[in-house]
Amino acid sequence: MDGSIFNCNQKIKFLMGSKLIINERGILNINSGVAFYNSKVAPAKDTTKGIYYDSSNKEDALLCCNGTINLNADSSNNAYLGAIITHTNSTGTASLNFSKISNSSYLSTVVEEGTSSVIVTVTSNGKFLNDSGFIDAQFTYGQIYTSSFYNNEYCWNGKFIATFSINVNIDEAVLNPVLNYTIMLSENADGSSSYESSLINKTNSDSTNVSSGIYFNLVVTDAVNVEIKKGKITIAYNTNEWIYIDDNFVINITPSEGVKISLSVFKDTNFSDNESKWNQGTGHTIFHVSTSINSNGTFEEVFKQQCSSFTYYVKKGLYFKISYSRDQSDFFISLSGMNGFTANNRISTNN
Repeated sequence: MDGSIFNCNQKIKFLMGSKLIINERGILNINSGVAFYNSKVAPAKDTTKGIYYDSSNKEDALLCCNGTINLNADSSNNAYLGAIITHTNSTGTASLNFSKISNSSYLSTVVEEGTSSVIVTVTSNGKFLNDSGFIDAQFTYGQIYTSSFYNNEYCWNGKFIATFSINVNIDEAVLNPVLNYTIMLSENADGSSSYESSLINKTNSDSTNVSSGIYFNLVVTDAVNVEIKKGKITIAYNTNEWIYIDDNFVINITPSEGVKISLSVFKDTNFSDNESKWNQGTGHTIFHVSTSINSNGTFEEVFKQQCSSFTYYVKKGLYFKISYSRDQSDFFISLSGMNGFTANNRISTNN
């Protein structure tokens, strides 16, 4: 196609080895279903009537657009496009107009092969550039893509669909680490209508896979340092920022060093179970025992950040004792402001 306009009003199937080239002045209006078969498509087979489509040992069918493609898909015409879309346009004038379609299903084709209607699915993919380099990804709806030529490679500009990973690494060299982190996801840059990822209130190294085109927010409590790497670049950590996902992320966290605090509560027979909790100076709970205080004096353990205050709440009439250590060897300490008695003794909570 060169200098002409072609309206595709009937379903067309381009099998392996075929190619359609739209030159710089050409325009293709897609008003029906168009599928370009490629090696990513599983072979369609019918065991009773033979193979109707086999992608093995064949070149991909390619759609090369150096001009313009308009996908005019809606519920009335059932138009769609499934193809590997390339270009050889170094002037930036090629375009793919998918702004009129309302969802990505119009960029994925479902074709029936053979008399037994074996299903063949083809999605629309192309080459894009992100901070890590070039990536093959899926086109999405509501976009107008433009051609680009960078570092002797042809690619497309615009949003794409791909799966990326967020890997969180916790520095294991820190003794008695004190840490909590959460990652939330959102479809919007302002975090509205946010929802939870699989990394909620985590204290250890972990990872999750997320779709491109959305945003994530990282909140870290009790950390010395947080480093966020997106591909090859480093992003400054801001607890209020929502970060756009179009690459893999590595998050390195150095947690605060803590001391191990052990607590046991002895239940007086005259009192029922009660709720107790550790509070930091900032007021948020880091340790919580609800409705079941140990009556046998077994220690509950929590790592507490060094040089920070805490408060323990317990019902009047119970007894408690406390110990702490910087390493794994517990030892008792004296409690100040409580008439000089030590943690080796049971301490009443009458006051």
